[in-house]
Amino acid sequence: MRIGELAKRTGVSVRSLRYYDKMGLLGAGRSENGYRPLPRRSRARNGPQHVPEQAERDQQPHRAPLESRRGVSLYAASKAALEQLTRCWALELARHGIRVNAVAPGPAETEALARSGLPADVIDAVKASEQAQIPRGRRGEPEDVAAWIVSLVTPESGWITGQVIRVDGGLRIA
Repeated sequence: MRIGELAKRTGVSVRSLRYYDKMGLLGAGRSENGYRPLPRRSRARNGPQHVPEQAERDQQPHRAPLESRRGVSLYAASKAALEQLTRCWALELARHGIRVNAVAPGPAETEALARSGLPADVIDAVKASEQAQIPRGRRGEPEDVAAWIVSLVTPESGWITGQVIRVDGGLRIA
């Protein structure tokens, strides 16, 4: 299967898949004849397209962020790759005085869910489920995450490198 067909089956744009491929993030799904087949997307009657497992999962109670699930392999692989790159680059670049850290935000009140194409009732269910699982009792705000990003570039954080800072209201430990 080629990237165009992979895009049709997954709903991920060709541009994004080419970028992921260039970064080496699709290698695990590649075979000598292209990419392994993935489940086809379904078309809801007069509604948005989505991966059935994603909508089904989003209506279930929240699961731990790093728990394995169907339908999120590329997303999970890209997250794992970024975390490992953060650690590797921190080691490789430390001798040049360069620090490398990452911020891993939890669910925040952004337009991401609205742009996902999911129906409004599913989005509301996702938000309610996430909020119920976050120990701080609410979804984050962009300012919650921005404050940590800004703090990482101050001289006071000069001793921090190779870290993935989770700004998620305690969701990771719940």
